[in-house]
Amino acid sequence: MENSDKIVCHNPQRRYGKYEDDKTVINMRKTHNAAFKVKVALEATKEEKTISQIASEYEVHPNLIGQWKKHLILELPSIFLDRRKKSDKENEKLVSELYRQIGQQKVEIDWLKKKFNSFG
Repeated sequence: MENSDKIVCHNPQRRYGKYEDDKTVINMRKTHNAAFKVKVALEATKEEKTISQIASEYEVHPNLIGQWKKHLILELPSIFLDRRKKSDKENEKLVSELYRQIGQQKVEIDWLKKKFNSFG
């Protein structure tokens, strides 16, 4: 058997797929990048083809396509959120950090003044 014919199997107890020898199941997972997932999910949302057709075309399990499609539909509204809300939150976080630093520096300056006055 060639190495390119290896089949994914997560559980060695399950005996389906292709084997390297009679006893060993070849454990490999196929990973897909985000661009591929988006491409497949967009095609599924168009509904020009059935999920089964898309699955066989891209060699992906139909359940994965359903999951990717659902995730895509749920996350699409966040693309169009008002960017000012995000920047306001970032600015608020920055301001609170700056106030914290100012407070810390004030305490350090007061401590230094106190130590300086005790020597002089």
